[in-house]
Amino acid sequence: MGISLKNKPLVEAIFEMRWEIPELKQGISTDTNYKILIGTLFQNVKEKFSFIETLPASSIPDQLSNYLVQYRYRSSKDKWPLIQIGPGIITYNDTEGYTWEGFQSGISYLAENFFSVYPEIAKINISDVKIRYIDSIEFDYESSNILEFLNDKLKTNIKLSCDLFEGTQVDKQPLALDINSVFRTEKPPGIISLRFARGKRSEKDILLWETTVQSIRDDAPKNREDILAWLEKAHWLADDWFFKLIEGDLHKRFE
Repeated sequence: MGISLKNKPLVEAIFEMRWEIPELKQGISTDTNYKILIGTLFQNVKEKFSFIETLPASSIPDQLSNYLVQYRYRSSKDKWPLIQIGPGIITYNDTEGYTWEGFQSGISYLAENFFSVYPEIAKINISDVKIRYIDSIEFDYESSNILEFLNDKLKTNIKLSCDLFEGTQVDKQPLALDINSVFRTEKPPGIISLRFARGKRSEKDILLWETTVQSIRDDAPKNREDILAWLEKAHWLADDWFFKLIEGDLHKRFE
């Protein structure tokens, strides 16, 4: 992430921003500016993101599609990074080619263009901003104990009482897990969450871990300048946790 790792475990880095969708009448909320935004934003970013990918959610009726990504803008087919957009939501995503400098620059570019073309920008209310890092490492759940791995390699001690297994004929070795912890933060104001789960990548079993920094409602930055300032703090925190978690054997493995 912040420090360059030759064999970094990153699966995907995601910046996501959401804005409030007004209620037009009771029970029906629609972003009336969204249809205009799709075209005007594309016109502004097509020099770098000239390929439009239409997603299945684009066929869902407007009143049911709030906060569902409907389109992707890429430089060409299947290329990363990419922009995703839907009613009330926009994201910037990168994968193996990620660098912090490139990610930061891409989000700055996206924010500049978004705030310059969104109709009635003075009325928009940003309600949710987050960055999420998804990392993974291959793990054999049949031959190794994932809880021991978390304790030994990722500074995370999760322990079940031995009493649970006595007299039950239940194997103490977990075949899977899905654990999510959430903590309040001050800089930036909001939360940080850490999730560990079993997953698959390229048909191989993996340990998946996600680090998310998020600010919502009044804590969310409201304009481009505040978003970029927020991004610096959020990245620093996610980066700090990542390198503290992998300190030791895993850091050497990823170098």
